[in-house]
Amino acid sequence: MTVEILTTQFIAKPEDLDRAYALYEKRIAQAEAKLLAYLPKPLPSDDEFELWSLRTQAVYDQLDSPLQWHLYELNALVEFDEEKVDDDELREKFFFEDIREPTAFPGTLIGSFAMNLRRKPRTKSDIAAGQEDVKPLTYVTVAFFAAPEKAGIIPELFSDFVEATDPIVHGGAPTEADVAEKPNYAGPLWMQAAQSELDMTGDRIPYGSKRLWLGCILIDYDAEKLREHLPESLDPNNFVLAELYPEPF
Repeated sequence: MTVEILTTQFIAKPEDLDRAYALYEKRIAQAEAKLLAYLPKPLPSDDEFELWSLRTQAVYDQLDSPLQWHLYELNALVEFDEEKVDDDELREKFFFEDIREPTAFPGTLIGSFAMNLRRKPRTKSDIAAGQEDVKPLTYVTVAFFAAPEKAGIIPELFSDFVEATDPIVHGGAPTEADVAEKPNYAGPLWMQAAQSELDMTGDRIPYGSKRLWLGCILIDYDAEKLREHLPESLDPNNFVLAELYPEPF
């Protein structure tokens, strides 16, 4: 079985969000996939590129007052049999219309593909009496920062982190990312690396010579609990810094 997180980014006027969400729920119910979880309402998105790209599409679609439309996103965790289901037909259901139909809400689809499912999300029936209630799902980007020659230990650090934290799903081995495109992930790690240089507690390799790798997990509990399992290595011979970046699913 294949597990994916599908993110629908779309534009709409704020007063039309309820209508957009109702259409989204109707569409995804038609998908040939098991819906393990999806957002209970749209979330605002700050992706400026997609905002202006979709507003431009709205001009082509001759929709009313594109500058009054704002960007939102909806996430869904799905499981399907890739041998029986056409990927393109499945993903089409996470738009607001079929490919050749006019759209009410211009959108685009991104996602985290080929995820690894460890367990189903917890429900209220899984929570024992007296314990904390079910938490909203949280998507966590796991960032690693190290010299290129230390890349070999990062998959093991991530694997140990996954075993310790029991997420619902996780991505494969972390992949290298361009720090110029991901400064929000790299920046805090640059500062940590610089401080370790000043304190002489790291490997003494300048931060500018190091690289960024990103992995991801999805959890259904308080993300603060992850910090006790921060997947870093402070051994100067295998020095890898790590940081966690949670966001609503």
